[in-house]
Amino acid sequence: MLEWTRHFKTKICWFVAISLYCSLSVSFAATLNIEGASKKTTEIINDNPDVTELLDQDNLQRSRLELKSKLKDLLFAYGYFDSTFELKFSTSKQEFTAIIQENQQYTISEIIIDQPPSVSFTKDRLRVKEGDIFNGYRVQSSEKRVLNYLNTQDCRYIKRVKHLIHLDRNNKTLKLTFDIGSSPKSIFGQSTFVGIDSIKQKYLETLLTYKPATCFKEDEIRNTVKNAINTNLFNNVYYQIVAEKKDPITNIATVDVVYSVEERKHRTYEYGVGISDAEKLIVSFGNEWRNLLSEGASLSVNTRLSDISQKLNLIGRYPSYFGIKEDLIASTSVSQDKFETFDSRGFSTFLGYEKIPQTGENFSYGFGLRNSFAAIENSILGKEKYFLMAFPSYGLFDTRNDILRPTKGEQFRLDFTPEVNNIAPSENFLKNQLTASHYIDIGSLNEASEYASSVLAARATMGSIIGSDFNQIPLIERFYSGGGGSIRGYGYQDLGDLSNGRPKGGASLFEMSLEARLGIYQDYGLVIFSDAGNVYDSSLPEIGGNIQYSAGLGGRYYSDIVPVRVDVGVPLNPRNNRADNFGFYVGIGESF
Repeated sequence: MLEWTRHFKTKICWFVAISLYCSLSVSFAATLNIEGASKKTTEIINDNPDVTELLDQDNLQRSRLELKSKLKDLLFAYGYFDSTFELKFSTSKQEFTAIIQENQQYTISEIIIDQPPSVSFTKDRLRVKEGDIFNGYRVQSSEKRVLNYLNTQDCRYIKRVKHLIHLDRNNKTLKLTFDIGSSPKSIFGQSTFVGIDSIKQKYLETLLTYKPATCFKEDEIRNTVKNAINTNLFNNVYYQIVAEKKDPITNIATVDVVYSVEERKHRTYEYGVGISDAEKLIVSFGNEWRNLLSEGASLSVNTRLSDISQKLNLIGRYPSYFGIKEDLIASTSVSQDKFETFDSRGFSTFLGYEKIPQTGENFSYGFGLRNSFAAIENSILGKEKYFLMAFPSYGLFDTRNDILRPTKGEQFRLDFTPEVNNIAPSENFLKNQLTASHYIDIGSLNEASEYASSVLAARATMGSIIGSDFNQIPLIERFYSGGGGSIRGYGYQDLGDLSNGRPKGGASLFEMSLEARLGIYQDYGLVIFSDAGNVYDSSLPEIGGNIQYSAGLGGRYYSDIVPVRVDVGVPLNPRNNRADNFGFYVGIGESF
């Protein structure tokens, strides 16, 4: 007890010291007082992160010079080209005072697109139009649209765009010119890899997202680099464009590409520690061998241990075994699980084919053969043994712009799995599941920020098991719902009717989620969500019947690697005699 008290006093001392240091640090930060400007302009200046950073600098003399330049830039960005201001500083108050006279904002009277004859970018693709009040951020966004057009629509290896402004001070208007420059139309020539040590050229060619003599697009080169990095075979991949003179007859230039690569060690040890809404502690570790046979084949062994589940997996992948982007997959798994519904021990094997989409493609699919054995104990059905042979297949249509943080696009996935019960052949069944999600980019709450994008996201899932009576469907193959990955606010796999006081799962599933993902400040976001769903004994979901609803709030931190999420969900129609209170969830990546 004495040591605890001593430790507690030490904590107080540290707390006081840190608080004193923070208060002293804050005292050196200057404030900014704005006079004469409109409410909107005042908010723009106060909300600008660059201004906040300048006020926090220790060298206030330097801050004064940089702050004056920044204020001028901000006023120009919103069309106040004739604005005047005076910046004063009070040493005693540690306060800057900006006395601003905005004058009239300039209007865009004419937009000119100066481009080569072979380029046909039209004004309607811009984010500005004639008659608009000038907005520098929208002009910059328009430049990005021009570059995106040149990257995706035109076969050119040189692309540039800049804007010019011609002021008419008498009429408070301006002419806005977008100056577009580009090289002649171009096609791909030879692609070579330098720095290769152990990887076969045959495999490297499968990474290319284009073919010789096709339209040159630099995005294709970037996609090739992305393919190479995603193999985990390289530390670095750089490229150089080598352009030849254009053909005098066709007026088309040929462009060669040289990729400089640095191979990484083809073996990796992995380990991790985490938690989930269902498991108290998760420990994982594994080992991966890559570039087997010098053709990018991989073999990995990994294990995942928690208070609920223990798994050992062996996974092999032979990329482009059947053809470009047509992979061979083999795996085996040994597992032991302890759920509220049942305890199980078992193993499974899988051999399959997967078609990976190439650049410009949105559809992928796969199929295979899976054999699994499971022994069930402590379940609502007592002791059971299952020996199942399944033929899983899937089709995926995916137009999302990002896997981890999608802001637009949609995804549709259909899983179709006939299963044969080798112990009881009369109890064969067909398991199907369809999941659809859609994302709408609603722009930024702060027009000056490129990072705080806001998104409306929706997801719906329907599942159905047909061909067998509900009581004959193995517990390990039934649908379960509830928890962080489905209906937040309810317990993990806790939805559906009970049998002997335990959830018994369902022969069908319905889930739906809506989220408003609001970008608040740069890499931080707020999420408002609502979930609905349930599982049912019938082979088709009873959507008009018993549905559980929940709603909640979440926070997001969008790191450079993956989004980190925290959600709190509350049941809206809690069930009688069930522990429906709330759910707290921490995870990696968006919820869907």
